[in-house]
Amino acid sequence: LANGQVYVLSSAWLHGEANHNAEEGTVDLEFHGEEGDYQ
Repeated sequence: LANGQVYVLSSAWLHGEANHNAEEGTVDLEFHGEEGDYQ
């Protein structure tokens, strides 16, 4: 994350499509998961 924290998902999957922009070097991803926590 931008604040330096890490968020971890368990049993996660990609929801929808992975859209990318090669010119800007960005990827839009949406993950869903069973359980998550900050580490």
